[in-house]
Amino acid sequence: MFDRLFGQRDVLCIDWDPRMLRVVLAAVGGGRVRIRKALTAKIDESVSIAEPAMLGAFIRRVLVQQDLRASRAVVDIPRDRVILNTLSLPTTEPSELAGMVHFQISRELPFPMADAVIDFAAGAPAADAGTTEVLVAAVQHQVLDFYKRVADEAGLKLQRIGLRPFANTVALGKLIGQPGQRVLFADLGPELTEINVVRDGRLVFSRAAAVGTGPPPGVGPGLEAVIDDAEPTDDAGRPQKPADEATRGVVEDLLVEITRSIEAYRATDPGAAIDRIVVGGAGGLESALADAAAERFGTGVELYNPATMIDPSQVAGLTPDRGAQLGAFAAAVGLAMSQATPGLSHFDFLNPKRPPDERMERLRRVPVWAGVAAATIALLVTGWQLTIGRQQRELTALQKRLTAAKAELKRFDPFHEQVEAATDWSREIVWLDRLAELSRMFPDKRDAHVTNLMLKEDGRIDAQLRMRQASVSTELARRLSAASNYRAVPGGATPAGRGDYPVSGRLDILYVRSAPKASDERNAAGR
Repeated sequence: MFDRLFGQRDVLCIDWDPRMLRVVLAAVGGGRVRIRKALTAKIDESVSIAEPAMLGAFIRRVLVQQDLRASRAVVDIPRDRVILNTLSLPTTEPSELAGMVHFQISRELPFPMADAVIDFAAGAPAADAGTTEVLVAAVQHQVLDFYKRVADEAGLKLQRIGLRPFANTVALGKLIGQPGQRVLFADLGPELTEINVVRDGRLVFSRAAAVGTGPPPGVGPGLEAVIDDAEPTDDAGRPQKPADEATRGVVEDLLVEITRSIEAYRATDPGAAIDRIVVGGAGGLESALADAAAERFGTGVELYNPATMIDPSQVAGLTPDRGAQLGAFAAAVGLAMSQATPGLSHFDFLNPKRPPDERMERLRRVPVWAGVAAATIALLVTGWQLTIGRQQRELTALQKRLTAAKAELKRFDPFHEQVEAATDWSREIVWLDRLAELSRMFPDKRDAHVTNLMLKEDGRIDAQLRMRQASVSTELARRLSAASNYRAVPGGATPAGRGDYPVSGRLDILYVRSAPKASDERNAAGR
């Protein structure tokens, strides 16, 4: 009922690393998201994630096992597969921003622009600086082709290919909404850890560190965990690895990478302090790292839990217990949230934002066509010069005839003015007569009363009603439409509280003018 009420459609938000597959089934639409199901599955050792056919077949098998029949899917590209840069550009119209981005980034890529797809996410313009910060990402074509082939093998229709660090940022929800606050998010993976810094709600720094947690504790073949909105679970804890020497060594390595990331970020924001650290992942070291980071950096540290970080009005279907099981699902949750509000503020490498004159740029790269166009223009000019004399003489004769015709028309101007005045008078609506008609057709005051009535020159009437029941507006629309001069459509009904008129509704009415008879037109013209 929830999905039908808000016009939502199911979409699979899919994220994976070398060891685990994560899938979130979300109902998205109307600016809202509902997490219906979330699952994680260990990727079999026999499956090579570098082979799209094998990975796609594995994803298809998991979806069939869980009876997930949605065909629309969104995926994300991890940080180590993209070139990421931040540009500060003059504030301009959205239609011109793509051209500026492509022009600027072309000088900073390590490969030709023709070998990659460029997309960007634009933040809000700076208050007084007249500039806009734009996060730009470049992905080579072979990387995108890999994700497309995986989706094909899995039997899915890709709706969007996003950027994983950006999805992680969106998934932080309310934490990034406070002005001036800097949040560091460490997303722990089995082989790589993505570290992002968010300032003023924008991703301003991101890197992939070559430190991983290894396989999650207790992971066996098949499904590791399933969260279903129809089957609540009481297991809200995350399994943690024992605090042995090897574990402490990995935690120390992760602290070093976080320190390096902070110092690298401060190169662009001197003296900046991190206000909060969030740790995500399911490798079993998240709690240990959170405790160590709080002691090392002296700042607030917490584990990622979407249920406590995201406003329920944005993402429904989560409780704190269920959210605690989604520590590794930040990217998948962020993909779902981004899907609800697409536009300039999100990445989509499947449908990137392109300059409006990109086709002209392609034409300029082919000089042969320019030569052909020049030769064609030369031939046209020659032909025009041969015939210009004859055309000039014909033009002079036509101008003389036009001058004579204008002089003749002036004799009829007074008559035209009288006809127009009569026509305008006949088209005016006598609203007093119309209101009298409507009052006779409206229901008894015990069933409904009008709270607002707007009359417009084109014959439209907007009526706001308070009714005893919703069927009153439908019956009134039928009655009005049955009349010869009215067309009416009910605008829907909504609850309006208690009392004698608990339902609020509206009615769109159009008064249709009757076509005047021929005799009436002659009489109007003779007035």
